[in-house]
Amino acid sequence: MEDNKELLCLICKYSDSDDLVFGEWMSVRNLQVHYFCLLLSTHLPQRGGDCSGILGFLLRDIREEAAAAEKRICWYCNKIGASLQCDRCRTLFHLKCGLENRAVFEFCGQYKSYCYRCRPMDDYKQQVHNNPPRNYTCPICFSSIYKVELHCVVYGDCCRRGFAHKKCMRQYALTSGYYLRCIWCRSESFRDSIRLQSVFVPDRDATWEKQRNAYRELHERNVKCDQPNCLCPNGRTYNRLSWVIISCTSCAATSAHLKCLVGTLRLPKKHERTDFKCAMCLDVEKRIAERPTRNTEKNHAESDNQVDSSFYVQKFGPDAATRSLTQTPVFSEDESERSSNITVIFSQSKPIETSERLSLSPPPEDLIVEIPDSPQTSPQPSIDEPHSPPPTASNESSCPPQPTAINEMPDSPQPVSRTPECKQAPCVSQISDSPQLQEQAVTEAFKSPPVPKEDPNSLLVLKSGFRCPDEPFFYLVIYEFEQGTCMGECTGTCVLRFKDNDPRIQDTSQAALERLKITSDDVWCRSEERGVFEYIKKFHEWYGSEGFS
Repeated sequence: MEDNKELLCLICKYSDSDDLVFGEWMSVRNLQVHYFCLLLSTHLPQRGGDCSGILGFLLRDIREEAAAAEKRICWYCNKIGASLQCDRCRTLFHLKCGLENRAVFEFCGQYKSYCYRCRPMDDYKQQVHNNPPRNYTCPICFSSIYKVELHCVVYGDCCRRGFAHKKCMRQYALTSGYYLRCIWCRSESFRDSIRLQSVFVPDRDATWEKQRNAYRELHERNVKCDQPNCLCPNGRTYNRLSWVIISCTSCAATSAHLKCLVGTLRLPKKHERTDFKCAMCLDVEKRIAERPTRNTEKNHAESDNQVDSSFYVQKFGPDAATRSLTQTPVFSEDESERSSNITVIFSQSKPIETSERLSLSPPPEDLIVEIPDSPQTSPQPSIDEPHSPPPTASNESSCPPQPTAINEMPDSPQPVSRTPECKQAPCVSQISDSPQLQEQAVTEAFKSPPVPKEDPNSLLVLKSGFRCPDEPFFYLVIYEFEQGTCMGECTGTCVLRFKDNDPRIQDTSQAALERLKITSDDVWCRSEERGVFEYIKKFHEWYGSEGFS
């Protein structure tokens, strides 16, 4: 990238441009960052594929991490922008400050960082630290290493036969890629162990494999005429005067005398043909032309994007689900279905299907639907006596459920009273004052087939629902519990995402959302935030500690 001195990293706020210690400059949509700042930032997850954002780091996550880093102070320079955190003592520092103060970085797994005091030390490292070897020669630059210090040298943990400058090894690893081997014993395990010594090894081909004309000598071959009937009186290898040998313009593996081609191709002898294609190449081109055309157009990056995809490596952690749900999900243009594959394991049981038909109310006009934190269910019929039998109603009733009251007497049954709007229920019609007719009506009501009662534990416990401007999605936040029901302990919240044209969320009323049938594909993210249930748990703990029964 040209003019690197004018660039400023969005995360660390430094403009250093040493590719060996800071990584390549990555620039997408006026966003410039050091690649190693992306990998080593402790709180920055990699939630996309190699084509999403900047090598898997979504642009909105990068901006959020940069904004969060502005609130963190570096332990060494007391400036903002500290995005690295020691995995043991939790000290915050910049990548540049960590390099200057002998920090250790792991370029694999979760890409952890350690300050000098907390760096991992095994028996061999402790021995080298206590008794530093002297008078070693770097096998890469052949310069002398007068005193071995672990912050400036590396070694092969596979054989431990020598030491090399860390700067030399960084350049060697960056050039070798897949072909990196131990320079002392040629072990392949060296490629994994060297990443624990602050050396980045890209998962790509070696640079010498991609150099232009790197294998030019392999294309040199003995030229001879491959025609079945060679007309040259001096033999097939004669290549002088008028008997000039030319090669196939496609494969260059077949050659022939020009005069031999004139007779084979039925060309006039005066016509000088300077190129030809062998029969095999002509047959291949013919079959390719007969194939149906394919659309090979791809979405190329914009002209100002400068990201080398060969540096892509996978980072594990931090868990994106533990990020705060107070951050509104944003439909980002740097995510695409073809490049981001997310596998979600669904842990909540599906609600039990009911035969009762729900009457859906029209969706509200507001963009944001606020649902109280406390779990609420649909209105239940009010019953005067706790042991009274449940009321019955027709399955095809078109009126909404109304509160009912049933008075049960110990000796004789009493009439069932309901609101006059529901006229299709068998027990709602007017009943005579005659005791015999009253008893007959109540008896017929209890003989009718019972309606399956809805289990309140099968309903979703809602927290909130919202839409974001300029997004074709509806987000629903629900609470999750152990064993899939609200009888268990709350384990956190789950954000569900639905498309606007999804028929399941055309009714966004609370009653309809509680009975929503969800699948594992609807899960957007999860969090350990338990909301009001956190206070309920604390209250239960306090209640038990006070000795209340």
